[in-house]
Amino acid sequence: MLATLHHELPVDQDRDGWEFKWDGVGAITYVSEAAVRLVSRNDKEIAASYPELGVLAERVDTLVILDGEVVALRGGRPDFEVLQSRMHVRHPPGRLVEDAPVKL
Repeated sequence: MLATLHHELPVDQDRDGWEFKWDGVGAITYVSEAAVRLVSRNDKEIAASYPELGVLAERVDTLVILDGEVVALRGGRPDFEVLQSRMHVRHPPGRLVEDAPVKL
């Protein structure tokens, strides 16, 4: 689902769903005991760009499908500039993963 920007909260919050913009990369994430697969909204495989998310496979014992965003946080807030340093880097070196860690 692609978010739409609104400048005010919905009047009827019981009827509408809303969430904050995280400034991340949208991904459908398939997590099983054996692997983590991330697919971008453009249907591209992106798990290799975010190897630290592989830890998710250790936390489930059945297939889980998540719709979320890959984000980089700085000071507890999403930082798109930090995330950009990771985007499109197919196999990031350990130093980059350490300097710009991501979360789902």
